[in-house]
Amino acid sequence: MSKIKPRIKIEVIVEGVTEENYLKEFTKDSFDKTFKFNFHNANGGSYHSITKKIRSFKGLSEATIFIVTDMDRLANDENELSNFESMLKALNEFQYSFAFITYPNFEGFLSANFNPYENNILKRLNLNSKAELKSKKDIYNHILKNGGDFKNIFKRYKKENLCCYKRENKTTFDKSKIRLEQSSFICFIEYCDSLKNKK
Repeated sequence: MSKIKPRIKIEVIVEGVTEENYLKEFTKDSFDKTFKFNFHNANGGSYHSITKKIRSFKGLSEATIFIVTDMDRLANDENELSNFESMLKALNEFQYSFAFITYPNFEGFLSANFNPYENNILKRLNLNSKAELKSKKDIYNHILKNGGDFKNIFKRYKKENLCCYKRENKTTFDKSKIRLEQSSFICFIEYCDSLKNKK
C-alpha cells in the first residue's frame, strides 16, 4: 500500500530554536498527513534576515510561508518596525502565507499554555535557565506532561488585539496595536485548516 503524499507543504521560518522545537512536536501532534511542515531556523536573526529567507522562495510562486517571530523589537525601535513592515511586504508576495507573531515574546506564549497563566515558566517546567528552555527539544511534550495545553492560549489572547490579520489573502498590519499583549497562534489551527479549501 502506497503512502499518502502530503497535499499542503508549508515553509515555516522560525526566529529561534525554542519556536522550532515547540512547533515540530505541536504540528506532528495536531495535524494529519495532509500537511508537511518544513522548518527553517533564522537562529535568533533579525526581521531583515527573515526577509532574506522569504525572498529565497521567490521562484516558488505557490509556496506557503509561515513566519514565527516575536514583536518585542518592533514595539520599541523604529528601525526594527520598518524592517518588520518590509518583511510583511515580502511575505505578501506569497498568497496564502501568514505571520504568527507574539507580543512580547515566545516565552509568554509558552506561559499561556497554562491556566492560569504561568508567571514563572522555568519553575513550572523544572528548568534551571532560559538556555535550558531553549535547548529542550521536547518542550511541547514537556509542557503537556506538566499540565499545559495549547487550548489554554485562547483564555489569554484575543483576536481583537492582533496587529496582523488576513484580509483578501494579504497579511494586514495595524501598528496601533503593537504593544497589546497578543499571539496570532490563536489562528494557527484555524488558518491551516482553511488552506485545505484553498489549495
